[in-house]
Amino acid sequence: MQAPKREIFLMGCLYMLFSSTMMICNKAALKVFPFPLQLTAFQYLISAAAVCVLASLSVLEAEGLKKEKVQQFWLVSAVFTLAIFSNTRVLHVASVETVIVFRTTVALLTSVGDWVWLNKELPSTQSWVALLTIVGGAAGYMISEGGSLTSDSIAWGSIYVLVLAFEMLYVKHVVTEVKMTTWTRVYYNNILSLAMNMPLILAAQATSSSANGLALGSALPPAVRNIESPWIELVSLVMLSAVGGLGISYAGFGFRSLVSATTFTLVGIMCKVATVIMSQLFFANTASLRGVACLCLCVAGATLYRPAPDRQAPGNIK
Repeated sequence: MQAPKREIFLMGCLYMLFSSTMMICNKAALKVFPFPLQLTAFQYLISAAAVCVLASLSVLEAEGLKKEKVQQFWLVSAVFTLAIFSNTRVLHVASVETVIVFRTTVALLTSVGDWVWLNKELPSTQSWVALLTIVGGAAGYMISEGGSLTSDSIAWGSIYVLVLAFEMLYVKHVVTEVKMTTWTRVYYNNILSLAMNMPLILAAQATSSSANGLALGSALPPAVRNIESPWIELVSLVMLSAVGGLGISYAGFGFRSLVSATTFTLVGIMCKVATVIMSQLFFANTASLRGVACLCLCVAGATLYRPAPDRQAPGNIK
């Protein structure tokens, strides 16, 4: 059954708010606490703990871990963790502008995936034009801002695109088929992702320790003792990123349950465009006039897109 348009609009706005500001929150937090894996783990921990406490106070509705539900949900967290890892790797070998281009192509794959697996019609001609316009605008922005493609960026970018497309489609499938409240999904995803993130932290610790002769076992790298930022600033920015993580987790699952995988992907892309624009404003980055025009082309393409309807059964076609 189609959700009310007002509910879709409000949840979409909430998702866009958190999604477009999350990168800025993380960027600010990483300036004073330059440990991405530990920051991510802290966000998972705070989100899971917040849901647990609020559920115990009957402020929200969320179930505890159950074996059957964990078996149905664990792959969501695994793919989510893999998507974050592949995003980190492609950012390591390519510019942000190049990554945005890769991200825009995901909607092309999810459009076909929605049709093959999730009972949606293929996009209309207008929507295909809209999606290709967004990709073209992002590519123009990359070129105008000096981004480029290398063999490494193409390799990791391709992995990133495939993982993200699978994540978008699979999570939509689970959200539709596995009955949970939105806050239960938030709790499961964060607590399971925290468990899956710990081996990555230990591996990074082992690599760092082997290289620098540091002792293992501490939750944070010894370099944390050398942080020069005031503790109040550090705690404030890290907690702000954690609140943002909780917000985007709730809004993301809530919005996914109301729209198709492709629509969710497309809104996410527009959030990245909004992030770039805000980055220009708040971090004194200066994009060229051509670059700004290309971002506007992305926005124009998004306004042309129309979500594909559900595929009708043969007996219902008149």
